[in-house]
Amino acid sequence: MNKRATVFLVIFFVLYFFAKYLANFYIDYEWFRMNEGLQVFWVLFMTKFNVQAIFGASFIGIFMLNFLLIRLLGGKGRFFVENFLDRIQIPAIGSSRHLLLIILTGGIIFIGFLMGGTASAFWKEYLMYKNSVPFDGFPVDPIFGKNIGFYIFSLPFYQFLYGWMMSSLLIITIFSAVIHFFNGGIFIKQGRIEVSGFCRAHISILLALIVILFGLSYQLSAYELLFSQVGKFYGAGYAAVNSKLLAFRVASIISFIAGALLLFNVFKRSFKLP
Repeated sequence: MNKRATVFLVIFFVLYFFAKYLANFYIDYEWFRMNEGLQVFWVLFMTKFNVQAIFGASFIGIFMLNFLLIRLLGGKGRFFVENFLDRIQIPAIGSSRHLLLIILTGGIIFIGFLMGGTASAFWKEYLMYKNSVPFDGFPVDPIFGKNIGFYIFSLPFYQFLYGWMMSSLLIITIFSAVIHFFNGGIFIKQGRIEVSGFCRAHISILLALIVILFGLSYQLSAYELLFSQVGKFYGAGYAAVNSKLLAFRVASIISFIAGALLLFNVFKRSFKLP
């Protein structure tokens, strides 16, 4: 494939997705215009755009930060030094290692676009959280002492944020492990899997963040007890307050301890917990 054909294919796919997006935009615009709701349309459009831009850029930024850390602190392993990949030349691109870096960069941007698009589906939660107000004059809930506005405006956004952050950390951790493997940070020695010091510290920190975030999810689950249904009754019953709530708190503490042990593991020479 020559350079002209490669450029043509890239332009074709870019124009295709742009035309598809523009068609959907035009259909929505016309529907709101005919129903005299253009103000609502622009609020909806800008909210979705802002959410996708914020979370997409955040994912790409966090991913690139991890990649740069591997590049700067992970040593000049196989991935970053001249090797046999540089001797394999590809027309219009150059070395195959150059192609690999292009694919990696494109993949990061594409996944960031998908993560931003996933976040934009929760535009309503974002908008409600951004414009949240307390319910003055109403009593707080007797279990957690929270204002009613917290459950209406903030809790749905926190639940979305937890899911998005957990997905992002899992993806970044997996990709970081793969990059470490190709860079030589993870290798097999005498039939055993060994890791370099920086790789161990890096993966331990990422795993610790995942475990700590998982611990925070138990608090969100505790808030959801107020919306539980037992038979014909809604709300946190006796069993929920005296057993489930305690179980959530214990599980949360255990998760925080496990996260602390993983952080402590940064200073050890293996992945074994103390």
